Amino acid sequence: MSAYNSLLPFFFAIAIGVPSALLYVAESYTIIVNHKRISSSPFFHLFVLRTIPSLLSVICAYVGGHRFGRAGWFLQFYQNCPQFLILFCFFIGYWSFHAENIASTSMLLNRLSSICIPVIHDKIWRRYLVPLSILATFVIPTIICHRIFWLKVFIRVQADNFTFTLDTVGRDTSDSNGGNYYACVSAIVFLFICTFLNVATVIAYRYHRKKIGGSFAQDSDSDRVKIKLTMYAVATFLGQLLMCCYYILIYYCIVVGESSELVFLTTFNQWAWINDLSTLTIPAWMLLWASTHIRTLMAVTFLRNGPVERIWRIRSDGNISKRGSDSRARSIYSNSIDVRVNQSVGYRKSLPFVKVYSG
Repeated sequence: MSAYNSLLPFFFAIAIGVPSALLYVAESYTIIVNHKRISSSPFFHLFVLRTIPSLLSVICAYVGGHRFGRAGWFLQFYQNCPQFLILFCFFIGYWSFHAENIASTSMLLNRLSSICIPVIHDKIWRRYLVPLSILATFVIPTIICHRIFWLKVFIRVQADNFTFTLDTVGRDTSDSNGGNYYACVSAIVFLFICTFLNVATVIAYRYHRKKIGGSFAQDSDSDRVKIKLTMYAVATFLGQLLMCCYYILIYYCIVVGESSELVFLTTFNQWAWINDLSTLTIPAWMLLWASTHIRTLMAVTFLRNGPVERIWRIRSDGNISKRGSDSRARSIYSNSIDVRVNQSVGYRKSLPFVKVYSG
């Protein structure tokens, strides 16, 4: 079996990508629906911002034939497909990579500022830096990648006469390889900036711990939230680092030429699972681990008429005093890091109101 048409990476990407994409959508939907409860936390705004290019990248990877071609599926469809649609999928593929780099950088900067300037952190991000991050995430990648629409698409059928790739050709070599070149440059810039931010965050945290003393177990709930969300940002950086290394290696193989064809095909065949792992799996599952508030809001959002609400009704409809009811409510969330039950709200009519500690 050739280095290209091995289906193991393709099916592995489906196995990790589909559940992660569903979780990613559920988390983003939860944040949007409950935006009034988390409006004080700019981090969740950045999370939703990063979700957009991540999901678009995966959708266009399937629609644009980048993945189906590895299995030899729908060749006739792509032979008759309008070039603009395929070029748009190419555009989204590169655009989303640059957008994720910018969004990931914004997350790391958000975590660093939450440690260095906690008093004015939320105010600065809500008023200035979140809008600026949104603008940069959408505008800068568009400026970089717009030249893709000048290219022409052709189908390259592999030696097995079954699998295929969709490639582009331009007026010259710089046009054809421009997407990979800019992706490589973006990857290198991202690595330098985010490595600096990670080192600065570690130094700032160590200084903060030394200044206030104590251990992680003695931290306040708000501090624990900041630590876990910082760990989330670092984990997503590592995932994006993997994607950056992929693009750097791909461009190196293109520059070297035919002598590295086997390395190129072997690396190119890993794109599906690398992309899903870095853009979907790590961000989605790490947030589920890091934020108790998101887990609680997801239960409230998706199980409103399910077992969660029935438990609350049973507990609140019994002969329990309000103090006892509040005590039971707090015991359910005894392991909560960033959720508190509002004791002024009764439990008979709805689930408890939750308040998020901004991180």
